[in-house]
Amino acid sequence: MKKVLLTNTKPYFKANLHCHTTISDGRVSKETIKEHYKKNGYSVVAFTDHDVLVPHPELNDENFLALNGYEIQLDKWESDDYADTKTCHICFIALEEDNRYPACLRRTGYKVGNADNYTHLLEFQDDQEDFDVSYGLKQANLAFKTGREHGYFVTYNHPTWSKQSYPEYSQLKVLWALEIRNTHNCLMGYDDNNAKVYEDLLMVGNRLSVV
Repeated sequence: MKKVLLTNTKPYFKANLHCHTTISDGRVSKETIKEHYKKNGYSVVAFTDHDVLVPHPELNDENFLALNGYEIQLDKWESDDYADTKTCHICFIALEEDNRYPACLRRTGYKVGNADNYTHLLEFQDDQEDFDVSYGLKQANLAFKTGREHGYFVTYNHPTWSKQSYPEYSQLKVLWALEIRNTHNCLMGYDDNNAKVYEDLLMVGNRLSVV
């Protein structure tokens, strides 16, 4: 039986749709994140750790909803320093709470932070193949398309921090939402206010939301 955790008693809900815990490269636990966000008026948090889909239904209560999600990165390794690496980060947030099959993940290979310690929790369909996370427009567009087809809300994250420029991001298709500002990156000293990127994507025919 489906249980509705949040009713439409407010005109809107305050939500964070991109958040990492100690499961990958975050600094605090999922419980601490819930406590912090509830204290600051949030009703919804999408837990989108890198490289693994780990649901947290135990965090749900009548005033808080933990959405299932994960983030992938398509990296173009050009040096040993990740700060010099061009990349494309994409979040996948499940539209249904029982959707636990990741659309674009791989069982083996490099994983961010502590994520490799949680690979054993991943659930794959019997005929599902690992997703190729090599850098490129073809793979990025395939990730957007595959995610949507498999019941995920898909966001294109921090393109400025990722060192992506107009000739690349203007060719992205099937976009659903753009992360127009990443506060963490801004606090680290990176320019990651992406209003110009949003305008550019609209101008080439995309119709997308912002987070």
